[in-house]
Amino acid sequence: MEVAPDGQYTYRFIATLYNKGPHQVQTNDMPIIIDTTKPVFKSFNYDTQTNTLTGSYEDTGVGFTDYSYGTVTINDKVFGFKLNEGQNQFDNDDKTKGHFTVKLDAEELAALANTQNKITIAVSDAPDNTASETRNIAPVAGKAEVSVWNAITGMPFDTNSADYHENKKVDTYTLRGAANHNFYINGKLVQVVNGQYAVPVDVTSGKIVFTSDEAGKNELYTFKVTDVDPDSPAAETNDSDDSDNSNPGKIDSEDLGNISFDHFEKNEIDFTNIDDAKENGYDPLTGNWNVTGSVDLDKVASLIAVVQGNSENDPANLIKLDKDGNFKFTFKVPKTGQKAIQYIYTTKDGEKYRGVIGAIVDFETPTLNVELPTMTNQPVLHILGTANDNMSGYSVIIDGNNIFTQRNTRQVNSYPESGQSLNPYGPYNINYDVNLDDNNGQPSDHIITIKVVDQVGNVTKKKFNVHYDPNYTGQPEITSGIDMPTTSEQSISKSRVVIPTNNSSDIEVSTDTITLILTHNALVYDGDGNVVITDGKNTLLEKGNTISAWHKGQITTLAGKKYVQVGDNKYVKLFNTLLKKLVVHNSYLYDANGKATGKKHKLTVVKHGKFVYVWNNGEEFRINGKKFCRLANGKFIKVANLQTVKAIKIKHYRARLYDKNGKLLKKHITLTKGKCYWAWNDAKIVKIHGKKYYRVGKNRYVRANKAAKVEIKTALDADKLK
Repeated sequence: MEVAPDGQYTYRFIATLYNKGPHQVQTNDMPIIIDTTKPVFKSFNYDTQTNTLTGSYEDTGVGFTDYSYGTVTINDKVFGFKLNEGQNQFDNDDKTKGHFTVKLDAEELAALANTQNKITIAVSDAPDNTASETRNIAPVAGKAEVSVWNAITGMPFDTNSADYHENKKVDTYTLRGAANHNFYINGKLVQVVNGQYAVPVDVTSGKIVFTSDEAGKNELYTFKVTDVDPDSPAAETNDSDDSDNSNPGKIDSEDLGNISFDHFEKNEIDFTNIDDAKENGYDPLTGNWNVTGSVDLDKVASLIAVVQGNSENDPANLIKLDKDGNFKFTFKVPKTGQKAIQYIYTTKDGEKYRGVIGAIVDFETPTLNVELPTMTNQPVLHILGTANDNMSGYSVIIDGNNIFTQRNTRQVNSYPESGQSLNPYGPYNINYDVNLDDNNGQPSDHIITIKVVDQVGNVTKKKFNVHYDPNYTGQPEITSGIDMPTTSEQSISKSRVVIPTNNSSDIEVSTDTITLILTHNALVYDGDGNVVITDGKNTLLEKGNTISAWHKGQITTLAGKKYVQVGDNKYVKLFNTLLKKLVVHNSYLYDANGKATGKKHKLTVVKHGKFVYVWNNGEEFRINGKKFCRLANGKFIKVANLQTVKAIKIKHYRARLYDKNGKLLKKHITLTKGKCYWAWNDAKIVKIHGKKYYRVGKNRYVRANKAAKVEIKTALDADKLK
């Protein structure tokens, strides 16, 4: 495999459908940028008089976003700051250069010691390439007489560090720092040479106490280690599918269980177009977005939403909670713009939890300029034209074939100034061929449909009627197409949510096709329910193949079983296009409008631990800004409540459960040797700081070397272990 150098590329996906036809081979182009180059600091200074850090930086790659953070590490404590907030600003429109001014507050000043200090500034670009610079700072009178330089208090030790040593009995970590004189750790003398020390400590210590006396009575400093189990990874980073803690203060949405929003998903972006505005709480006349939701008053003491200015300490940002825990606040977003709002709730035990809700609003439909002949004698129709949108991330679709998807430069808190576009890439030049000679040289009529869908679901759609006659000799009449009325679509699914019916008479209504992925090997049947024989053998389609389902995938019932039509008198069982998923949270079922459904005024709830079968290999649909999967019965269920699972068998008697940070669960739950359990995300390996795990539940992980994948249809649910 050849490693691609940094630069802009295009991934082209080519799909060959089972059914023959003019669109049997379809393509989709996805632009991508590879950037492995770290940013660089142009300057970095610390003013001891004002206790202020200043400097500048730049990046030669993709640059930064409004979400980008920097960190300041002072000895053994780390603090975060936004790169584009207050006095910290980007210096160009591309956000590849910037400067910072960070005045140390009381908490940060408290991290300094009466020894040699080290201050490290670090910034990370959008692909998470990180640059850092360190400065030595003189001692500060009245502070601690010892400092730690190469570890963070309250965090696990870094197992990738050269100072981490794995041993047969117990792992150790060499702490390095500064001190004014010799001291003791657990009664053992530590010698200081030239104002510095280096001492190995047990990584399972939990708390390391520095004292000036051998008896341990005169405490100088206490360093805390959160990892107390030698078998768990000592790391805060988490490469699992559901967490990315590279930004200080960012919390996984499943840890924000004490708050919920009516029209927003926690830590996700809401897309609002012309049709969705009112239902999502957005008023286009005023630009106000009304946010409603609730908190658990048994656990939550207060709620802050940073809607005024940039400070969470502004009294105007304190949100009123009613007696039931309901809240409401408003923020502004223009008709074309993007914004993120940080919220912080404080629990009754004083813990703060932070999250973000975001919105992208766009009321402008894409543009499409194409002209085609109404009659032609050419067997191949060359479609030339342009498509464009005021925001990046639009797609161009011709006869259901997604021929182009533009890179999305989504930047929250971005507003277009007068005449300024949020699309830096501009128009796409359409160059696409359609075969018209599909009737052995005989005249034929064709309907060509071209549409452009932007990232929030606004659609421009045109229809062209083209007659092909090889004997035609006249001058062709050129048309710019018929503008088709559209309802907004969501670009994630590339099509409006359509509920197929079980009425086989619907087959005659439409011959539009959609593509489905086979999740099992599938036989092909005729209209009488008999297997189709080809060359003396049963016609079998292999798992993973893509098929074209006629009539937008409408369900046909034959002899009491459900099918989708894939050709003239050819059908495939609906079950072979469905994907089995585990319900990991109690879940309501919804209709195509995103409203919860039920019977006799009682909402239907699918219990945690049950399995459901979802449409088209887990295809995601976006309804009112939220992601759903469609069930075989036409109802919808939230994606966040589902997991694709595979069984693992425990092969070790001591298979303990860990949390997402690699720390043992407090209840010390152990999976039973010889038993099988469901592993989430199709039993893909999760790395937590270099060590491998299977995820087996909500914030539950087991070491991969304690289990093995097995092909089995029944297994246990680790979430039910107490």
